[in-house]
Amino acid sequence: MNKVIIEHFKVEPNGAGQFEVIDEKRTFMVNLINRKCSCQRWCLSRVPCFHACANIFKNQEDPSNYVHSLLSKETCRSQRNHFRDELEKGGATMTRNGQAKTCNICNKLGHNKRSCPDSSDKDVKPPRKP
Repeated sequence: MNKVIIEHFKVEPNGAGQFEVIDEKRTFMVNLINRKCSCQRWCLSRVPCFHACANIFKNQEDPSNYVHSLLSKETCRSQRNHFRDELEKGGATMTRNGQAKTCNICNKLGHNKRSCPDSSDKDVKPPRKP
């Protein structure tokens, strides 16, 4: 996040851990403790909005400390490694929606009916595109 973009915000304490962040047209209420802003972007995305970042930078903190733990680099990396390990261990390939391919002919993982080694009918047509 670029500090220059948020320098035009005015941040004022409002008591009880809340701050008013004022831009050119509107005022937003930011609560760093509960990780909420009245613009609702922080609640929806789990990433601090510009108003929250203005407050965070004023406190000389790093906005990445306020990103939800499920969106952290470490969590994403561990999930990616988990899926990679599962693929290498099982040898199964995944479909677009993240499920392992299962053959309708032999019910084994890792291929579909078009590439089934047990298929007696080698002329299986590929599925039609919608």
